[in-house]
Amino acid sequence: MFLTMFLILCTLVIVYVYLVWNFNYWKKRRVPGPKPATLMGSFPGTFFQKKHIVDEIDEIYKEYKGSTPFVGVFSSRSPQLMLLDPVLIKDTLIKDFQSFHDNEFGDLIDKASDPILSQNPFILCGAEWKEKRAEITPAFTVSRVKAMYPIFDDICRKMSNYVTSKLERKSKMFDVKELAAKYSTDVVSSVIYGIDSKSFENNNGKCQIRENGSSIFESSSTIVIYFTLVSLFPFIKKLYKVVPSSVEKFFQNLLNDAIKMRKESNVEREDFLSYLLDLKEKKNLSKMDMASHSITVFLDGFETSTAVISYALYHLAGNPHVQRKLRDEINECIRVNGCLDHDSILEMKYLDQVFNETLRLNPPFGTFSKRCNSPIEYNDYKGNTFTLEKDKVVIIPVYSLHTDPDFFPNPKVFDPERFNEANGGTKPYKDSSVFLPFGSGPRICLGMRFATFQSKAAIVEIIRNFDISVSKKTKIPFVFDPSRFLLTPQDQIWLDFESL
Repeated sequence: MFLTMFLILCTLVIVYVYLVWNFNYWKKRRVPGPKPATLMGSFPGTFFQKKHIVDEIDEIYKEYKGSTPFVGVFSSRSPQLMLLDPVLIKDTLIKDFQSFHDNEFGDLIDKASDPILSQNPFILCGAEWKEKRAEITPAFTVSRVKAMYPIFDDICRKMSNYVTSKLERKSKMFDVKELAAKYSTDVVSSVIYGIDSKSFENNNGKCQIRENGSSIFESSSTIVIYFTLVSLFPFIKKLYKVVPSSVEKFFQNLLNDAIKMRKESNVEREDFLSYLLDLKEKKNLSKMDMASHSITVFLDGFETSTAVISYALYHLAGNPHVQRKLRDEINECIRVNGCLDHDSILEMKYLDQVFNETLRLNPPFGTFSKRCNSPIEYNDYKGNTFTLEKDKVVIIPVYSLHTDPDFFPNPKVFDPERFNEANGGTKPYKDSSVFLPFGSGPRICLGMRFATFQSKAAIVEIIRNFDISVSKKTKIPFVFDPSRFLLTPQDQIWLDFESL
């Protein structure tokens, strides 16, 4: 009995020493940072899913910003460097890109365990990400997105008819998170798989493609534990599937069925499915490659667009003068052009300002991280130098930059005029790397054009047909949902609608 207890005690001591062994890593390099907690590192609230990681990053950012260009933090026991200085951030994403061309998650996903997710250009490392990105990027040129406009237009009409039918039944309050999710589901289902998911006809909200896609973005306690364990014991990634087999199989079958239907129907349609079929012939893509590409586009177009549309409508509802100004621009555009189309929507300057101000306050990804591929030297404000080692991770605090009063006066105020062309639009903010809604540099979001137009089309459709206001049922201020990777509110966003 004594020997057993002794062995248990020794094991616990060894585990504890292993967990805290690295905790003087940054101190030895004279890099300041908060004191880490055993197992939880610098983000205990995230570990227990009490806080979104963006909230914890923002607290650290505010504490250290101005006194140092970077701060040392820990993900469990792994040392990571949070960048605070925009000049350093710009160098990391652009000038020093060759030292940071990989994203952090690329090393946390095993190809054999997660074949579909591991082929996502966001996950891939080294030369592979270039190859896969090059395969998808041509699918979303301006001309190709323009060719898809009839699809967007049709689904926008379905959304308006859905809202109108609810209003006719005296139901004026809508959860715009749900409304935007229905719209985004229909768009990506049609563009990627050539199918009608009938989200606006499905009153109980159940939709297989939406439920399976949404599950990939969930940061459940199991996933949090997984990432923690992988950072401690990398071999574990070979034993666990991040994307469940059922979800993987669902999307493979969905794509196979879509391809079969397209070939049997002989329909000529400008969408992602037709592009994928052409790509298959040119590059002899495997079924797994095709399924992976389809999921990549699905993720870019579904969850992110849903979040942006929801937030944009909320801000417009809470700022009637902005809503009226945008509606006037829309109506003037229709008067001049006779109708709405792809080009006229992209030409709306005030719409662009509203869209960018929404992304500033509510970037879908409030943070992202890069893995160091080759050692690089950093200098602090006091002239001290240290070398960031290969495989160490740097964190870019996007949300903190976007809400920093030094860069954006009155940062919590929704003010589209910040991005007025007379003030330079978004250029000065992007050039100084304080506005990074889609990232920056060679690995900027590849679905940016598609997601932007998809979101703008929905915003225009709602504002030109309905007057919206914030319902008393909406809980303000928003609390970011710690169970999601994206920066989405924990509760519904309720708005009141009235037909114009």
